[in-house]
Amino acid sequence: MKITPKFKYTDISHKAFGLDWGEFQLHAYNTGATLLHYMKDYINNNTKRAGSKGKLESSITFEPLSTQSMISWGIGNISQLNAQAKHWYVVNYGKKIDGKPFVPFNGQIRPVEFADGPADPAKRGKGSSQATKFRRVIGGASKPSPIRPMHYIEATQRMLISHITALLLRYGKK
Repeated sequence: MKITPKFKYTDISHKAFGLDWGEFQLHAYNTGATLLHYMKDYINNNTKRAGSKGKLESSITFEPLSTQSMISWGIGNISQLNAQAKHWYVVNYGKKIDGKPFVPFNGQIRPVEFADGPADPAKRGKGSSQATKFRRVIGGASKPSPIRPMHYIEATQRMLISHITALLLRYGKK
């Protein structure tokens, strides 16, 4: 059995976008590159502690998937992220892939000294210096808390919706 569509894609795209189709595709493609920079900046600007080496940001890439009569791209290759920055999932979601909370050093070790002085409970979650000394948690001492999620993927998805909405409005399609 052979199924043949009763329409031509080029006819629909020309009726919908007219001669602007190529320009629209270019803007849609460039949106991906813009969002890559947005995601990297979001991670960099929302890092809780100084001393980040940028492994996560440098391992996130723009991946063109198709440009033939459509624009298809992705940001971040999961296999590449797993190889170069295994912490990508924990940083975004605040938990491990199996759903368990992620507590640094399994809650057995806590930072006691930072580059700007001793650990201060008043700075918890707001500190901006790198931990320099650690001590094992002994007895009834409180265990370190799980890290808070950054949600950089969700922030980039919101920005994608904003960009696409603006792009469609530009061409009078919404």
